[in-house]
Amino acid sequence: MIAVVLAAALVLSGASAPTGPRSRPAALEAEAALSHYEAGRFAQAREAIARAYMIEPWPDYLYARAQIERADDKCVAAREFYGLYLEVDPPERGAKLAREGIEACPVPVPPPRPVQDSAPPRSWRRDPIGITLVGVGGTGLVVGAGMYVGMAMQRHDAERATTHGEFGASYSRARGFAIAGAAVVSIGATLAIAGIVRLAVVKSRAR
Repeated sequence: MIAVVLAAALVLSGASAPTGPRSRPAALEAEAALSHYEAGRFAQAREAIARAYMIEPWPDYLYARAQIERADDKCVAAREFYGLYLEVDPPERGAKLAREGIEACPVPVPPPRPVQDSAPPRSWRRDPIGITLVGVGGTGLVVGAGMYVGMAMQRHDAERATTHGEFGASYSRARGFAIAGAAVVSIGATLAIAGIVRLAVVKSRAR
C-alpha cells in the first residue's frame, strides 16, 4: 500500500522516483493532497502536502506544493516553492521540471514606484516558511528530549525491579521511549536545520 501512496504523490510532484523507505503517515497525507488536487480543492491539498512535509521533509513534497500553488493561480507562492525545491539540489529531471514550472508561472512586474514609496526588503524574522520550520523542528526536539527522559526513568525503574515481570515491563517501555525519541529528534532536527538555512538565505537576499 505504501508504494501505491508514494506513486500517487509522484503524480502530483512529477519530479523524481522515491528512494528508500518512506513514512506511512507522510505518504497518506500526500495521497490526500493528490485527491484534493485532482478534485480542484487546492486549499485542502495545500494543507495536506504541508502536513506531509512536516512529518517527513521529502524534497518532492516541496515540488508538489509548488504544483498546487501554480494550479491555484498563486504564482508568487509557486515560484517560491519551486525555488526551495531547487535549493536542495534535486535530480536533473526534477530540476528541469521545476525550472519549467517557474517559466510557466510568470509573476506580473508592477510599474516602478517613486523611491520614497519603495518597500524595504522582507525581514528574515517575518519569513513564514523559515519560522514555521524552526518552530516545528524545535518542538520536535523538545518532545524527543522528553521521550529520552522517559527512557532514562524507565531504565532506572528496571534496575530497581525486584521481579522479572517488573523488569521486563520497564525495559520494554524504556525501549519504546528510545525508539520514539530517536525518530522525533531526527525529524525535529531536520526541520529546524531546514528552517535555519531558509532564514539564512532570506537574510542574505535582503542585504
